This record gives sequence, structure tokens and C-alpha cells, in this order.
Amino acid sequence: MSLDTYANLQASIASWLMRDDLTAAIPDFVSLAEADMNAKLRLRAMLTTALVDASGGALPEDCLAVRSVELANYGHLSFAADAETAQFSNAYRGGDARWFSIDGNTLVVSPTQASGTVALRYYARIPALSDSNTSNHVLAASPGVYLYGSLLQASPYLLDDARMQTWGALYDQALGALQGADDAAEYPGPLVIRSADHW
Repeated sequence: MSLDTYANLQASIASWLMRDDLTAAIPDFVSLAEADMNAKLRLRAMLTTALVDASGGALPEDCLAVRSVELANYGHLSFAADAETAQFSNAYRGGDARWFSIDGNTLVVSPTQASGTVALRYYARIPALSDSNTSNHVLAASPGVYLYGSLLQASPYLLDDARMQTWGALYDQALGALQGADDAAEYPGPLVIRSADHW
């Protein structure tokens, strides 16, 4: 069976578990697997951009991790700890923003800006599979991540401790292969440190 849709994934999970009475539970296994993927994967397909108020604003609800923050006409802002951004705001009050930090679910820009926006580049949560959203980039790129992740989540529910190690090892292998392939595609060659006189 092809693992190309949510419905086919659910059918495969039932088949691999050799159970036909888990229709209500299988979506939970998939959701739990997705929560674990969101904690572990950082793929190029997860990157997206949103505009956030430069005076500081709430991070997007689907934000897992911030990759960069850019202010128009200035460039990328540098990350600083909360205490440092507060100190910079006091020391450079009224200047162009140069730093950012994350306070809970809020983006803090320093020095604080009175107006404008910053471009927030971040890793977004993987779009959850459902009856209306039948596929996503992870299922398309690596069906095994979904299958083995869901089977791993099913093991405690079924009190099947003997299979947890097997599903866990296969899941970790599939996760590592997907992340490794994505990293290799983003950085196809070794990173080289160049001194200023090479430019």
C-alpha cells in the first residue's frame, strides 16, 4: 500500500499492528508522532517568513524556532540575552535596532523601535495530517518517519513493550536520514572560513 495520504497511512498503521479495532486511536498515534517530529526536525520546508512589529510582538502561533530577524534598511539583527537587550535599549535609546531576543512567546527588538516591522524567518510547525489535509512535506519526503513514529506511539497504548525498541530504532533511523539529506541539500559542500583578504 502506498503511504502517500493520511487515509493510506492510517490503513498501513492498522495493518502493521495487525489490528482492525484501532480506528479511533490511530489518529492519536499520528498526532503524537507529529509532536515528536516538531521537536526534532528542522527542515528547509519548515522555514517561513512573517512580519512582526518592530516595537516587539507575539511570535506566530506555529513558530518552533527562530532562524533570523531582519530589519529593513539595516540587515540581520544579532541575538542577545534578555538582560542584554534591556541594557542595549537603555544605552542606545532611539537608535536603529541591532539586537533581538525571545521573551516567552514575544520577540523583543533592541533598541525598541517606534514603528515599522521586522522580517522573522522561522521554523514553522509541520502541517498536521487530517481528513482535509491529506499530505504534507514530511509524508511526501519520508513516509517511514510517519509510519514508524506512529507505530512507536502505539506501543504503550497496546502494552507492547517488546516492539518499542524496534519501532524506536526504525523511527530514529528514518528521522536521521531525512534530516541528514535535508542538511546535505542545504549545505552541499564543506563550509570554508575565509579571511577578509580573500574577498
